[in-house]
Amino acid sequence: MASAVKEQSLCANIRGGIRFGMFGAVMFSGCALLLYLVGGQKPFTQLGTSPPKLVAVYWGGCLAAGAIGGALTPLARWAAGSALIGAVVGVCLEVALRISQSGIFFWDRRDPFFMGFFAACGLIAALYFRWFPPKTAPPGADHE
Repeated sequence: MASAVKEQSLCANIRGGIRFGMFGAVMFSGCALLLYLVGGQKPFTQLGTSPPKLVAVYWGGCLAAGAIGGALTPLARWAAGSALIGAVVGVCLEVALRISQSGIFFWDRRDPFFMGFFAACGLIAALYFRWFPPKTAPPGADHE
């Protein structure tokens, strides 16, 4: 199956990735806000973090993951490349979440499992969006 990946400059790819990361950061921050409004501080304390710390890490992690994913965009012309991008982005997000819980020196015995889980989720999401792209009209197209 041919991919619809356009050839662009590295900077344009990174900018596009950062835009996608900003979308993710807004979505995750909204979920954190909703969790705080419903459950207060308790769910965050149980996870070893705080709402401001989690939101800051969401923004940092999503922007970094977006920039890395954007830089790797040329690989998306192949299904395996899309899967690799998704896995790398998933691991970036897991690392960001662990930093919010335990600081920069976070490694413990559960982390390989969670990194694998997030990598698998990213891989599945990337392949899903490759095989079932959103149906949007190109810019400038007449909407009926």
